Amino acid sequence: MKIETQKNGPVMIVSVSGRLDTHTTGQFDEAMTPLAEAEKHLVIDFSNLEYISSAGLRSILMVAKKVKENQGSLALASLTQMVKDVFEMSGFGAIIRIYPDCPSACADI
Repeated sequence: MKIETQKNGPVMIVSVSGRLDTHTTGQFDEAMTPLAEAEKHLVIDFSNLEYISSAGLRSILMVAKKVKENQGSLALASLTQMVKDVFEMSGFGAIIRIYPDCPSACADI
């Protein structure tokens, strides 16, 4: 898994590529925890995420909780079809805002 960050005005965009599963959630959590505590607005770009497991969903939920505790906002953008299907089946689409692309997510935050 690869994680890259880019600041876009008040929004921190986090691009995640590869797989988010039991083998990579530790790396994801380690990268996201300080961002969720320091940044007010986060957009996670999943355009290059190939796979997400239930462990990955739990990590996303933990990020959402940390951001909410800090009165911030979290959005997901550019989900691949497989990742989008997992979010819809799990009901996470009703909890976390999902956008078709990063510009849309950044504009709405």
